[in-house]
Parts: sequence; structure tokens; C-alpha cells
Amino acid sequence: MLKNEHGRSVETSETQVLWRDRRIVLILTRHIGCRFCRQQVSSLSQSNFAQKLQNHDISLVLVSLGKVEQIAAFRKLTNFEGEIWVDDSTDGSVSAVNQKISKIYESFDCKRGPALLRMDTELGRKFLEDTAKKFPDFKELADVDEATGDVTKFPGDVYQIGGAFVLGPGNSCDFSHRSQFAGDHVSLQALYEYATGEGSRGEDIIFDSTEYLSSPTSNKRNIISASLFTKTLFLALTSTFLVPAITSAVQNYVKQKRFINATNVKLLTPIDIDAHVLQHGFSECDCGATMSSLPVLGKITSTSTSKSTSTLQTGRRGRTTTWATDDSADQTTQGNEYQALLCFVREFLAKPHPEVGRGGPVCPFVPKSLKMNSIYFSVVRTSALVQDSITEELEVRLREILIKLTKDFIPIFQNLEPNTGKLRQFKAVILCFPDVLDAQAHSIIDAVQVAVKPFFVSKGLMVGEFHKNNNNSGLRNPNFFPLRTPFPCLALRHMVPGDVEFMNLDEYDDSMCISLLNGFLDVFGADEEKEQVIKAKRLLENLLKKNT
Repeated sequence: MLKNEHGRSVETSETQVLWRDRRIVLILTRHIGCRFCRQQVSSLSQSNFAQKLQNHDISLVLVSLGKVEQIAAFRKLTNFEGEIWVDDSTDGSVSAVNQKISKIYESFDCKRGPALLRMDTELGRKFLEDTAKKFPDFKELADVDEATGDVTKFPGDVYQIGGAFVLGPGNSCDFSHRSQFAGDHVSLQALYEYATGEGSRGEDIIFDSTEYLSSPTSNKRNIISASLFTKTLFLALTSTFLVPAITSAVQNYVKQKRFINATNVKLLTPIDIDAHVLQHGFSECDCGATMSSLPVLGKITSTSTSKSTSTLQTGRRGRTTTWATDDSADQTTQGNEYQALLCFVREFLAKPHPEVGRGGPVCPFVPKSLKMNSIYFSVVRTSALVQDSITEELEVRLREILIKLTKDFIPIFQNLEPNTGKLRQFKAVILCFPDVLDAQAHSIIDAVQVAVKPFFVSKGLMVGEFHKNNNNSGLRNPNFFPLRTPFPCLALRHMVPGDVEFMNLDEYDDSMCISLLNGFLDVFGADEEKEQVIKAKRLLENLLKKNT
């Protein structure tokens, strides 16, 4: 159990609560008051690291081994300004070599053992001695032999070493450093860059998962090792924020008509998905590998479309197997659809990309939406509509059903939190249609989006089409295609003034353009001085003149 000086406690199985709703830098030190712990915390304090992180709405959290009553003395000694939590379950006796490792340190795969102190080598002993000269062990927190002056019992396990991690919001990790010996501290510059996404000169850093997207031939693996997710997430299985099991497929087919009803769409937030991933055994997700399957650079031709389709067709999960991990699911299938989409959101949309053409994340709204837990996902199964094949007639029928589903979903979307004020712009719903093959995405997903777009705009909403073969480029780079997702999707959100740039008016006839611009101005037209409103009025005026 972790405890802090304010009387709060967190069970080891619930430690994810520390980064569930926020982004944190987590520092695991050895035991409270040790020379290396003092050395590391002194560096953090002198560099004003906690405040630098706070400027980016990131919290600095330190976990150590010791007692709650020792926190105040340690804080006074080091001037540490971040959060401090302690695990008081370990024995600090020098003789306690064979005790069990702290569960929180074990969950982060931190090392433990006498050899890590490196006392058996001359270089290691010198390192210990040199560090102690400037940062002596805080003996006021330890048991000392009065005769010899030697410490016999430290505040916590003396053979444990720690690490540093960038976590959250949600069960995601962008950086991990596991110390290899006592005194092996992480570079604060590297820690700051991965926490904030900002380099030393203010430039955007490119995360490892993003490098997959920039360089398809890269063999670089995601910086976070699978063991962190496997162990940390496993320990969170009994967490109090696990939601009840939710059925995987969103299906309510009226008998013989096989009709999908919007009121039966089940939505999961990122927190829900993280919980389900644990509950159903999908802990080891390599987000980098998921992202590597999305070619975001270069226009997709009909040839490349057919190749990608033949590959993906065998990789989809069957109906009712969204969360299956046993023999009921084809073992050759891709990972869980919710998990793959959440990876796309966290590792692509929420991160900078060198091809965007501007600074900041691919979508500037997503980081806050993740922190607010206000992105809602649903997997909508359509395989019962088309059975084993799809004819032209069935394709028309499927489009009609999805058009009705999407329109009927508007009041549901509007009632989701947040549903008032400016925070509504950080709400989104992603409807995933994994049974729609990539080869059908243009004729189904794109066609549905075109059909419902004027209706959405008239309500102050936007709907976007996402799939692996999407050829709508970014605003600033015609060779960058950010709307490519692991599975075909439709995304719903509130309109913002900048959406006048995303209306793609050159793709529609004049009557459609007039409808879209009128819908936009119905929402934002009162703000006459806003640049986007002025542009929309000018475009509308030109179209009306052209058609009179």
C-alpha cells in the first residue's frame, strides 16, 4: 500500500489511479533518505523540475520505501515540491537480503539485489563513497549502532533500486527508465522532453511510436517495454474503477430486417477500455506495431488498396469476439478493436508529427479530451447485415442503415458529458465498423459521411470519415494523410470555427456547399469579426451570386 503525509492511501492494486486522469512523471527511488535518493531529489529540486512540469499541467510524483512520518523530515531536507508517497511494507534491515520485493516496484519491473550496490568492485565502492561525501545517508531516519556508527536498519529495503516513468492520462506510458545499479539516474532533459513533448529549444520531439509512421522501415521498438504493461496492468485488475463487463458487440437487429438501433450503441471511454483490456487479457499491446500498419504518408492508389485489403480481411475479429481471448476467437486476428483505436488516438492524434506542418499534436484537442476522459468509442458490428458477402443491393441497404444510425445518434451525442459550455469542443464519439472491409470503405463509410454531413453541420456538429485508405490530406501538407485508422470509423464532434477549413467545398456541388456554409454561419455567424466567419460569408456570397 502507498501512503502520503495527508492521510491518503492507495492499494498497490489501484496504483493506476495516480495517473488515470492526469499525466505524471513517476520517480521510484530506493528508500527514503538514502544517499542516491537525496542526490536524485536534490537535482530535481535545484532544477525546479516540479514547477517546470506543472507549467505543462504535469505532476511530479515520487514513490519511496519508508514510513509516512518520515516524509516531512525528508521534504524539509530536500525541498522537494512534488507529491511523495511511501510503501512501508519492506524491511530496511541490512540483513534482510532475501525479503520479497515491494509490489509496486515489482509491478514496474525494477531491479533488486546486493550486487546492484556494486560494493564488490573498487569502482563501485568509490562511487558509493564519493556520493556519500556530498549526499550522506539521512541517518536521522535510520537505526544506527551507537558503538560503530554503522546503520543497521534503513527506512526501507536497502537492496531495492528504482526508475522513472512518464505515465497517463490513462494506462499509457511514453517513457521508461529502470535503473541498472544504485545511483543510475535518468537524464532530466530526456525525462522533461518525453513528459512535455518539447525539446530544449522548444521544438516538438518525435515519440518512438510516431517514428513508425515517419519511417515505415524503422526497426525501432516502442520505448515502453511490454513488461511494464503486463505487470502494472495485471496488478490493477482488482482496481475499484473497473467497470462492469460490457457486451463487446453493438447489435440490435430487428428480426429479419437486421436493423441496427442507435439507442443500443454501447460506448466505452479510455478508462473503460483500459479496464476491459486488463479484464480480458489484452495487456501486452504494442502500440508502435499498431501504428506501423498505417501508411500516413503518400496517396493510396487502387493497387495499394487491393493489397492492404487482402491483408486485413483475414485479420478481423469475428462477430461477438471483440473481447475474446480463448478458442472462440481466431488466433490470427488483429488485436482488440477498442485497444487499437485507443492506441491510434494516444500515440498518433495526441502526439506531434514531423509531417503535420505546424507545432503541437496532430489534433490539438485530443490531449485534453484524453485527460477529461471525454472520447467515447463503440464497435458497431455489421456482419449480420451482409453475411458472408456483400452485393450491390446489400451495400445500398447498409449505407441506408448507417445513415439512419448516425443521424439518430445526434441526440445521444449531445447529451453525453460535457454537454454545456466551451468544454463540449473536447467531446468526441468514434463509431468503429470493423466488419466493413477497406475496399468497401469509400462506397460505405465515405458515402455515409457525405450524406449526413449537411445535417450534422446544421446542428453545429461535424462528422468525419476515417479508414486505412482515406486520401484526404492535412491542411498544411498534401502528402500527409492523418485520417487513416486501423479500422473504418465515423467520428462525431462539436463544430469549432476552424472547421470552415475542413468542409472540403471543392468536393461538393454548389447546392451542398451553400447548405454547409449556411449551417456553419447559423452556429458562428454572430461573431462577425472572427476570421473564419468572414471567410465563410465571403464564400457563401460568391456561391449565391454564381447561382442567381
